[in-house]
Amino acid sequence: MGVDAKLVVVCKEEEKMKVTEKILLSAGELVTVSRSLSRFDVNSWGYKETLTTGDGVYSSTAAMSTHNFRTFNIKFGIGDKYERQAFVHTTCERDVEDILSAYKEPRGAVLFSVGCWGKSGLILDFVAQELSKSFDVYVDYNDSDDVDYVRFQGAM
Repeated sequence: MGVDAKLVVVCKEEEKMKVTEKILLSAGELVTVSRSLSRFDVNSWGYKETLTTGDGVYSSTAAMSTHNFRTFNIKFGIGDKYERQAFVHTTCERDVEDILSAYKEPRGAVLFSVGCWGKSGLILDFVAQELSKSFDVYVDYNDSDDVDYVRFQGAM
């Protein structure tokens, strides 16, 4: 079992797809920001944009897949030499009952998780910053430590 960095977005049930779209767009924007920080070349055969540095060719792409529209898999690179994989879950209320119980009105939740290594904190902060403009967001930078979800207050 891996260690993950996670964020939970609290929303109305009917807003879940809007939240999911914002998460996916944030991941895409993060890829775009990483591209603008360095020179990148386009491989026209595979339409895969890559970031070229003195150390080699690094991934700076994003792709999303789903088979049931409840769980989404995002594969992306942010300019370093690693391809990342993140998940978005729209049926996670049982996992975050302690957060949702604090709300007077019934609420739904959307969970975003990415492996806890490399730039996972930067990724979580970037996505949380975008979503916290419209929703309550809770972050857990390491789901294996003693600190549980805390309300996101803005990137440090």
